[in-house]
Amino acid sequence: MRETSIEVNDRGEKGRESSTSARDFKMKKTKTIREIYEEAKALNVDLILTNDAALATAINAMVDEPMVGSFAMTPIQMASKHAIDILGEPIWSEVRVIQTISEYTGLDFRYVHGEVDKIKDIARYREDIEQFLTSSSKRVYRNWASLPTLETAMRKFDADNAQIYEGKRIGTIGAQYFNRMDRMMVPTDSQNLDISIFKDGDYRIPKIFGIGNDRQIADNAVKLINPLNPLDYAIVMNRDSGLADAVRSALYREGLPFVNALGVRDLNGIRDFMQMADRCMSYWTLRVRDVRSLFASFGITISSKSDEHLLHKERFWDEKAEALRLLMEETSLYEDQGHGTTFLDLAEKIYDISGMDHRRGLPSIKIVIDDMKLTDELITPQNVSKMEYAVDNVMDLHHNEQIPEDEKRGVLLSDCKSSVFIDRPVVIYLGMEQDWNVDLVKKPYIPCIEDEVDNVADTMSAMLQQGSVRFYLVNRTKEGKTAVPTTMFNEMIKVKPKPIERFSDITDDYREERWYEPQKSGYNVKISDSEEKYVAPFSQSNFSEYVKCPRGFMFKTMLSDPDKAVMEFGTMIHEFAETYASYKREVMEKGLDSFIKQSCDRFSGLSTPLLDEFDKERIRCAVVNITRFMDQMGLGDPGDDEWKDADTKYGGNWYYVNSFDEPKTKTYSECEDDKDSNEHRIHGKMDLKHGNTVIDYKTGGAKSGSEIVKNFQLDKLVRHPDYQCLFYLAVAYELYHSDTFQFFFVMDNDLEYMDPDYDIRRNLRTVKLIDRDVESLKRDPLVLDAFESGTAYNAKFKGMSDQFIDILLENSSGDMSTWADPNINIRAYNALSDKFCSEDGMDPDTFTNNVNRYVGLITAPVIASSTTVYVQKKYLDEFLNKVDKMHAEMSEDSKRVGGLMPFPKTNCRYCKYFSVCMIDRNDEGAVE
Repeated sequence: MRETSIEVNDRGEKGRESSTSARDFKMKKTKTIREIYEEAKALNVDLILTNDAALATAINAMVDEPMVGSFAMTPIQMASKHAIDILGEPIWSEVRVIQTISEYTGLDFRYVHGEVDKIKDIARYREDIEQFLTSSSKRVYRNWASLPTLETAMRKFDADNAQIYEGKRIGTIGAQYFNRMDRMMVPTDSQNLDISIFKDGDYRIPKIFGIGNDRQIADNAVKLINPLNPLDYAIVMNRDSGLADAVRSALYREGLPFVNALGVRDLNGIRDFMQMADRCMSYWTLRVRDVRSLFASFGITISSKSDEHLLHKERFWDEKAEALRLLMEETSLYEDQGHGTTFLDLAEKIYDISGMDHRRGLPSIKIVIDDMKLTDELITPQNVSKMEYAVDNVMDLHHNEQIPEDEKRGVLLSDCKSSVFIDRPVVIYLGMEQDWNVDLVKKPYIPCIEDEVDNVADTMSAMLQQGSVRFYLVNRTKEGKTAVPTTMFNEMIKVKPKPIERFSDITDDYREERWYEPQKSGYNVKISDSEEKYVAPFSQSNFSEYVKCPRGFMFKTMLSDPDKAVMEFGTMIHEFAETYASYKREVMEKGLDSFIKQSCDRFSGLSTPLLDEFDKERIRCAVVNITRFMDQMGLGDPGDDEWKDADTKYGGNWYYVNSFDEPKTKTYSECEDDKDSNEHRIHGKMDLKHGNTVIDYKTGGAKSGSEIVKNFQLDKLVRHPDYQCLFYLAVAYELYHSDTFQFFFVMDNDLEYMDPDYDIRRNLRTVKLIDRDVESLKRDPLVLDAFESGTAYNAKFKGMSDQFIDILLENSSGDMSTWADPNINIRAYNALSDKFCSEDGMDPDTFTNNVNRYVGLITAPVIASSTTVYVQKKYLDEFLNKVDKMHAEMSEDSKRVGGLMPFPKTNCRYCKYFSVCMIDRNDEGAVE
């Protein structure tokens, strides 16, 4: 009878019943590499064949007597070494084979590559390949079979009569795991000279550590490695998983060398060349930011100031940068007769323009494009796509750039699906989950699936026993559920009734523990370079970020905002408003159309050139509304004492530099004014002060008063909080003794702006600071407006809200909390029923809803209608005190090495700094 067990965690709590006892899990015991070598020597063979390249390498390293050639080889190594003897010519590279078949058949390169991969896999199991192919696949196969490939060499090799085997005893290791092509390289008389990879006895996994998420597994694995002896360690994992990326990152962070099987795409020269070719194909839609880092890789620096400008409209002062831009433009014109650039020309011109050493990278590029037969072909989207595909997918694409020395030696990174023997003393196994499964279902050409599954299970069990010291590290959960081991464990022990479902099913010692925890402070960074702790006041945008996540606030102070397209449009609107307020006469002399055209030329196509016309219309709407608003307020002609020096930070106002005969150095003193509160830790940059009223231009979507209020609630946080109106209202009240702040929504009512009679005041939203009691608010017009615009009113008295309120007030008395009960406030209920309803009377719920809404309005700390917001002074004072307290907490926390941390359970899924933040999260995106 199969035993079951109840797991007990570290707290002594019982878990669910385990499906399989760990005592049931036994694997066949694997021989060590030394034992296999000694057995091979005892057989007195001259050559030993194995299908595991790492095992062959390890055995050759153990040879302790003089000999010519290698003692151990794989069948593939044998075929490659003797290909000229077998075929009469060298083996072609895979990309040359694919390209040649594509040319012969007229079939797409990608299709041919996929079919060749499939044909090669079928050849490992079957001789009758064509029966598993479609008609077009057969065309590929017949061409492939006639070319000098590795498989052709193995197929034509006559192992029993081969001269290279003459007079030699040939042995094998694990011949039962050889595929059909491998067996073609083995003489029949070697069948009695086979060495099994297993020996008597069983192997049990002694201990498994449940670590946590991928990054935690990687960090804990790397901490096991002695940095003085990295050559002693190997890490086994699925190389295509996110865990593999985490391991490489952890090794880089610790400065540990590791053996990196670089693909061609990882080589700097080829990668940069491919990126340049790809960028050329989209030249007319690129912005400067899209090529700045690419230019830097060629040693050419361009300023980030023009990041949002369209590349084809930009002219660089740097001669190399301008020459490279012109090369990109020429290359992009491949459809025009007499224009365009070949692959070889682009590669050579890049190196000529940049002045880089031709010996660094250029030879590798030439070999790749020659293999692809693209040397003299024009760069087109189709050819670029084909090259990118080949570099990303064709495994043996030739190149002659050397792997860096520090990536030839070091920690060995092995793939769980292709490795068996690992010649390192310490082996660390990571994951062992479902991504270790081997999918054979989609291979109908395998003669016997059961036998193949047995072979995979055997080789995986052998792989799990490598090294003298072994560590097994796994995830505790995956996507919110308990991590499930690979199904190959079931095949190793043939568990049928109750499959292995948890890692505690395969070991008697499953531990959920870690020996390394990254410090919660993370990295040695400070928010401020000049202060030990952050002391600057909150701006409204910084405070909004802090409320969402203190760490997001920290990144905002250090990094540029990723949404630069929106910022650029907003900057343009603000700069034009400042220009018109300061130099209205000169703007009108040059003509408003001139400024609109200039703005469109510089800023149209901000989001994408496909929206060029849309952007131009937005710019025209913004310019017209700004001028209409300024004219109505009487702005545009400052007096002699109303000037100040223009701000030149970040290049200053673009119009001041580019739109006048002489650059402007002065600006209207009431524009763009930075102000810090003297009483609270807040700051505001005022777009405009008109009289005592502070005005801020908003270039995004217009908001109603209710939406403005919804966004500044501290106790009910929304996804995009916005505290600007409270910040600016507080600063205006303190510094200007003003109780009014206004938003001017530049793009509001954009379908009506061309109407000459359009009232621009409809674009304003007013926020007023009040200090009033309930009695003074009962018949306030704002309360009436807010009540009317609510959703609870009855259609029978819409438009007559003033009468509703009058009747309610005239007939109600006593405690306002009882007004909404029709059974108590009977006189008001009857009066309203008589006024607005039929003989049946007013529905009690209608009465209750509307009275509650009215009472809620006059007693609320904030009242909002569609265009106006009242803020009680008591509410603003309480808000500012909370801000001061949060600033003090933030300032103190910022002294920690690594800066600020997220609030508990902060959800990081929508954070714009998600990609740079290294805080551990759970599968739902929340901070752990």
